[in-house]
Amino acid sequence: MNNNIKQMLKTACKYKVNLAAIKMTPHLLAQLPTWYHLSAEQKPIASTTAKCLLQKHNVVKVADLIKTSARLRHPTQHPTHRKNRNCTCRECSNDRDLGCRNPHKCVKEALVRINLIPPKHNPMTQEPPDGMSLTRSRKLRNERARLTNGEITLDPSITCKESLTECFRIFTDPERNLTHMAQRYKHRGPTPRCREITIYTNSACMNNGKKNAHCRNGVWFTQDDPRNCAL
Repeated sequence: MNNNIKQMLKTACKYKVNLAAIKMTPHLLAQLPTWYHLSAEQKPIASTTAKCLLQKHNVVKVADLIKTSARLRHPTQHPTHRKNRNCTCRECSNDRDLGCRNPHKCVKEALVRINLIPPKHNPMTQEPPDGMSLTRSRKLRNERARLTNGEITLDPSITCKESLTECFRIFTDPERNLTHMAQRYKHRGPTPRCREITIYTNSACMNNGKKNAHCRNGVWFTQDDPRNCAL
């Protein structure tokens, strides 16, 4: 192993770097590894069927499990598939060409492994809306506001959307990572009306991107307000 990689892993271990995002999109969840999934109940890879999935079907990501198990999850889309080792549907025939002796058994194994993944990290789970992300119309209004230097509505979303690199956190305890989905508990009854508060922000940071990077922040309400502070 490259010495630089060893040093990176050593540093990550020292500062307890873990994949510990609160919430991830189904697209990102599908990119997680199939084998030794971070929150799934583990099954031995040494089994013949697991080895076949890895070596013959090239199943390495959860997305591959989803694709392989589609024959069972969506029977109407795969009407020619038969639940036996002699199935001659197009997908099973392709699997045999790759060297698989019992494609249907591998399909069942793929579905079992998907079902072992807890809801938080299972892209097949129908997640309830968290009530935090902005709606499409609000996002469009924000885009127009940026062009005219108008008021922008904060997007309080806690969902990682772009890359798995967004999902890593430091100083985390893997033993305390929860496997159930994050939800926002909505207020029951009439929504309380609050006084509007204007907040000013900027993104200034001295020595940004360097080891000695540092920044300051301040909160200001009105003149001589006791809540005013600078950090």
